[in-house]
Amino acid sequence: MQPFFISLASDSNHWMYISSTGGLTAGRKNPDFALFPYYTDDKISESAEITGSKTILHVFVNGETYIWEPFSDRNKNAYRLERSIAKSTTGNKLIFIEKNLDLGLTYNYNWMNSDKVV
Repeated sequence: MQPFFISLASDSNHWMYISSTGGLTAGRKNPDFALFPYYTDDKISESAEITGSKTILHVFVNGETYIWEPFSDRNKNAYRLERSIAKSTTGNKLIFIEKNLDLGLTYNYNWMNSDKVV
């Protein structure tokens, strides 16, 4: 599937645009207050390895150590994976889900806007 762009709703002056690849840009008010570089959608989609979420797991199974980097294309052929994205009905929360069928694990992370720390 080709990458696609997703926006998150906010009840304040936050804005966030996220690519289905995991790359993103976000900020307050306008592009001058961006937390991540404010680029075109193709550049944001290509920046998934350098912006957004990053997790590297060391998984121990039967005395063996496996390294799994969810949502990274660096080891995409090392495991059988299933990826999905879900958005809340209010449009203010986005959840990325990756299942590693070989390790029997599921990893997910989410993005949301809020004026309060939760």
